[in-house]
This record gives sequence, structure tokens and C-alpha cells, in this order.
Amino acid sequence: MKVISLMLVCCFMAGALNAQERRRENVNDKTVTKLIAKIAGRWELSGSKEQGKDKTARKDTIGWQWMEFDVDAKYRTGSNGQTGATQAIDSGSYRLNEAQGILYLQSSGDQAGTSNLPTEWDLTIKGNTLTLSGRGGSHAQRFKFTYTKTKEALSTNP
Repeated sequence: MKVISLMLVCCFMAGALNAQERRRENVNDKTVTKLIAKIAGRWELSGSKEQGKDKTARKDTIGWQWMEFDVDAKYRTGSNGQTGATQAIDSGSYRLNEAQGILYLQSSGDQAGTSNLPTEWDLTIKGNTLTLSGRGGSHAQRFKFTYTKTKEALSTNP
């Protein structure tokens, strides 16, 4: 009888260890979506803040009524113009610091013999909402923009 009891205890412990190992594997299998995958697509301005005061999305918001990020680290920003026609204002390349949530925008217009540094933004993406908060000097820190994703990026994978 002791042998059977001992065998049952061993089987129970082995089963418990197996279950624990499977739980560990499931935790390790969770897919973490990186910012680079989340940011790709088209975003429309839904709100802006300056010096802590809420403002509605204005037509004169430095040509950032919409932003497009592609999977090849290129971006475009623009406005909808007076007549509602889409008008590109700026374009260039972007980089992301995944660990710190920082977006760097390097305008292609900066390459005309100047050494302008990329603009830096604190980046948060929750669901279909992207928030950009200026980094750096006091002027940049005054601005915060909120965007809503309106279109997913097209994949370049075959």
C-alpha cells in the first residue's frame, strides 16, 4: 500500500511540475507588439494641447493634421488644406527608441547642407490613439498632440 501511495504522490508531483512548466512556456510565448508595428499607418489629429490648455484640433497646427508612418521608417505629415484637399507639408525618416518610448523625426528638408537635429517626441500608443509630447527645450515641451488611427499600413512582406 505504501508503494502505491508513494507512486501516486510521485505522479501527482510530476504532473504539477509539468503544468508549471507549460504555464512558463505560455508566458514566454506571449507576443509583444513593438511600437514600430503599432505606429505604421495613417493618423488624424484629434486634439492638441499647449501649455496645459486644451485646444481643439486647429487647421493651423503646423501642418500636422495627419501623419503617415510606413514600415520602412519613412513618414509624411500634412494638412487638409482650405478646400479639404490633402496636402503634404513635411516628410523624412523616423526612428523609435522602444525602451523609452521616444520618436525621432528627421525631416528630409534638413538635408540641404544644414545639420539640424531630429525632433524628439515622447510617444504613447494605446489602442487606436497616438499621443506625441514634445521633448527637449521649453518651447517643444509646450506641445502635445493626440491622433486617431484611420488606416493601417500596407505590409511590404510578400
